[in-house]
Amino acid sequence: MKKLIIALLSFGFLFGQINAQNAKTAVKPQKRLTKTESPVNKPEAKPAAKPNDAKELAATQLNKLKTALRLDGQQQQKVYNILLSTNQKIETIKLRRANEEMKKMMIKQAKSERDTAIRAILNEDQIAKYNQIMTTDKGGPVEKKVERQIERLDEIVSLDMTQRTKATDIIVSSQKRIDALVKETPKGTRPDVDAVEQIKSERRTEIKSILRGPQIQKFEEANKKLDRSQDGPAAKNATALTKRIKDELSLNAEQEKEVYDINLMAEKRINRVDEVGGGDIEEIIKIHNFREKSIIKVLNPEQVSKFQKLSSSMKKDIVRGQKAKNKKMKPSRSAPSERSQNTGQ
Repeated sequence: MKKLIIALLSFGFLFGQINAQNAKTAVKPQKRLTKTESPVNKPEAKPAAKPNDAKELAATQLNKLKTALRLDGQQQQKVYNILLSTNQKIETIKLRRANEEMKKMMIKQAKSERDTAIRAILNEDQIAKYNQIMTTDKGGPVEKKVERQIERLDEIVSLDMTQRTKATDIIVSSQKRIDALVKETPKGTRPDVDAVEQIKSERRTEIKSILRGPQIQKFEEANKKLDRSQDGPAAKNATALTKRIKDELSLNAEQEKEVYDINLMAEKRINRVDEVGGGDIEEIIKIHNFREKSIIKVLNPEQVSKFQKLSSSMKKDIVRGQKAKNKKMKPSRSAPSERSQNTGQ
């Protein structure tokens, strides 16, 4: 009997140990996922906005306003809070899954509410000055030209708030340099086309320096596309002129390539004269004369004699065509020239 009792006790102890071990290793039941929480339907996390972007922009904006409006200490703190709140709201709007037009409307509304809130803490003189500042920012001589460029850039690379501020400063500075160049140009003459191109090239480089990773690739692709659109009309004219010269002078393959490159460069410069200088005929003649000298260098003596006669005829055709174009554009002198429209500028 004793042996039976001991055996039963031993079996009970062993069974208890096994159950305890199973309890430790048992897999806990998984929480039941709802349809929206299922791995397949789980929405991707949106990238969080950088907290410093809104703060840095608010500080920059406040620095401009506190000097222009002569804000006291209390006003500065209130204006900063309004600016920071608005910038954070705009960052949130940009991260929303909404179409671009809707986002633009929401951002516009946020800025309108910002202006109303800021005006509420200003005195009459400050309000008048603030209104003047905002009007200039939205449509002043330089800012009006910059606004659309910033919007196009933002659509291409999705600028954050800090990048947008830096890009605006770069483009404003670039546009001021171009405007100054135009202003300093003696009356009756046109701005230096190459100088304008140099400023634009430097602007591209500066903007590229504030971009990151995929933004740089998108920016470069957009610039290549723009360059191709600008080169289109120039390439078409260069091809036609080169064919005319080839047929008249019997150019060999190497000469044809060199003449095409010279013509393409000349046509691009003429396009720029149309864009910047409004189709100045004297400047266009200078470009043609330079083209003539460059082409002569790749011809043999027999070809040179024929080309000089041909070049004289080409010059007359160019001048005649440009005069007709300028006459056509005369009623709206400030409107972009035909060449500018073709180049997408």
